[in-house]
Amino acid sequence: MKTPRANKWLFYLTLIPAVTVVVVLGAFFFSIVLALFVAVAGVIGARFWWLRRKFRKSMSAAAEQKNSMIEDAEILEVREKDKSDRGHH
Repeated sequence: MKTPRANKWLFYLTLIPAVTVVVVLGAFFFSIVLALFVAVAGVIGARFWWLRRKFRKSMSAAAEQKNSMIEDAEILEVREKDKSDRGHH
């Protein structure tokens, strides 16, 4: 019959490899989950960057159109003024 002290050592001798295997597997699966998280975060970040880029382009295009319309209106105003000056001379 084994003594309680021998059972205790046998328990620790089987527990150490089991804990080692569990820690290694945990680290392996954690690295997989972390890699997936980084990949998904990269895709979402790229999507937000792309949308912000398109939004900025459309805003700058709208600002250019707005400025060109104002410039055209100013040119028309000057032409109307020139026409009225021609009639008075």
